[in-house]
Amino acid sequence: MRRVELLKEEILFEKYGKKWLKRDFRLPDEEVASFYCFGGSVSVIVFPLTKDNEVVAIEQFRFGANRMLIEIPGGNKGDSTSEDCAIKELAEETGYVPRKIHIFKEVWIDPASVTVPFIPALATGCKKTNKTSFDRMEVICKTVLIPLKKWQDMILTGEINDSKTIATTFLALRHLGL
Repeated sequence: MRRVELLKEEILFEKYGKKWLKRDFRLPDEEVASFYCFGGSVSVIVFPLTKDNEVVAIEQFRFGANRMLIEIPGGNKGDSTSEDCAIKELAEETGYVPRKIHIFKEVWIDPASVTVPFIPALATGCKKTNKTSFDRMEVICKTVLIPLKKWQDMILTGEINDSKTIATTFLALRHLGL
């Protein structure tokens, strides 16, 4: 099979570290096709668990969904390591710090239209120590502690419906043998 070749990429709009892109590709049949993609920075998404098996979650307004969602913390990795980003974002968004961090392999949230993956992480032994510090575009209502069993039920009933939260939860639970 012949390869698909990226011919040109144009940034149509950029703000708050996010990009709307037009990409022109040469397809295997030699046709040229344009695709519109969403881009930005790689994010680290953290599944934080206390020693009492409570998930440290946040209620956050999400502009795309136009409502509050219950999800786990995370943020743009930038030039930092995945581990450093996980620790920083967890502390900033929840005030918790982990005893231990495990970083998973990257996950593509929507490889058809999003140009960057996210990095899932597991933070165990989380303990409240800091005040929160939100970025300007983060509208976080509050930090909530949810028992692990209830968290799993909330995913199954659709009360938690953020895909990156669900994927990271699955990887974390599997890693923990649960």
